[in-house]
Amino acid sequence: MHPLTLGIDVGSVAVSVAVLGPGKRRLDGTHAIHNGDAVGVLRGILTGLKVRGDVWVAVTGSAPDAVRAHGRYDSLVSLITGCRAYHPGARSILHVGGERFGLVQFDEHGSYTSYRTNTTCAAGTGGFLDQQAERLNLSGAGELGEIALRSTGPPPPIATRCAVFAKTDLAHAQQEGFSLPQICDGLCRGVARHIVEALVHGKPVQPPVVFSGGVSRNGAVVAHLNRMLGIDLICEAGPLGAAGAALCLLEEPGHRLSAPFQCPGDIVRPVARRRVYAFAPLELKQSKAPDVSGMHLARFTLPGSKGENPVDVEIHAAWEAMRPLDFILGIDVGSTSTKAALVTPTGAVAAGVYTRTAGQPIAAVQSLLAAIADIGNRRAGLLRIIGAAVTGAGRKLAGAVVGADLVLDEITAHARAACALTPDVDTIIEIGGQDSKFTTLKDGR
Repeated sequence: MHPLTLGIDVGSVAVSVAVLGPGKRRLDGTHAIHNGDAVGVLRGILTGLKVRGDVWVAVTGSAPDAVRAHGRYDSLVSLITGCRAYHPGARSILHVGGERFGLVQFDEHGSYTSYRTNTTCAAGTGGFLDQQAERLNLSGAGELGEIALRSTGPPPPIATRCAVFAKTDLAHAQQEGFSLPQICDGLCRGVARHIVEALVHGKPVQPPVVFSGGVSRNGAVVAHLNRMLGIDLICEAGPLGAAGAALCLLEEPGHRLSAPFQCPGDIVRPVARRRVYAFAPLELKQSKAPDVSGMHLARFTLPGSKGENPVDVEIHAAWEAMRPLDFILGIDVGSTSTKAALVTPTGAVAAGVYTRTAGQPIAAVQSLLAAIADIGNRRAGLLRIIGAAVTGAGRKLAGAVVGADLVLDEITAHARAACALTPDVDTIIEIGGQDSKFTTLKDGR
């Protein structure tokens, strides 16, 4: 029986493995996000593939020393080798991975002519999409792409050249009432536009074009790229770089002189982990932490939500002193989280609720209101809201929906609360999900 050849590609966010059999035929291939544990994830992949018997191994990418191999190859060489073997007529390769994207082009004879790539900034890559998906409370870029394909309206403009700019645009899109599918589609369109602007420079891309890398599985990005480039990309679902590394090994005439590996344990060596701390742990010495000893903490989950995006609930001592339960409601709709507080007519905080905005500010506000209603039902007595005020990035939309008596900016809201809590306050430092603010005050102004 001929030994199998394994190609292993360790990227910035995922590990890919390709299994080649006789005749360089691809028998299997898979990938998995490693979250920094490339060795552990690779060990799990090899166990799942049930690789047994004689195996030759080639690696590419940033494979650690714990991964043993018969050959190590440059990632670009591996990508080109894989493309030439399985897409011999291709004139271009567009590869978009977790941190890097690039465009390889060939002439009419298949000879390499050029390679353009992005800068060290990871904007417009798979890692960027994963980050924005987490921000929207989604499982990853795959779910973001699926939701984007369900969009039926125009996508909002979202700058994807920088994660900070993207966060700002997301907050504005949420405030203007764009749906989650529209926001996801706007992100995918922005990523496609960023790729084209960075790599194409107005010059035509020679088809056929093979699209590889994790982002090639995002149907929304593919659709936008097809429209912008005016061609239909050939999406390569398999680990092309890993397969190319295996082919590079097979092309070396002396590779059979090395003893093949017998099991996954021969490929991935155990690594002793030792934590090293450069600095002592942080300690709170210069100020006091808030006293929460008299606070009741709970968690509320909206019925039918399957436990997703729960609401954290805090009940303060001022609640028990209130009879009747008449409160003023304050809501802060932020870019990352949405908060609400129940304040007594005398200014004491009776309760607070918190949840992630997750790209849906109105749904977040609804969850908070449901949690507040649940608090009233559980703690007996009729809960009445005698006034409501809204602040934060989504204040205009949320204020209109809840019928707020007052809609104000965050700086004013922060200053008013700080002066009430500490009358002689002179500085407010606020670090939020989208921006940071440093506010100075004098005599309450």
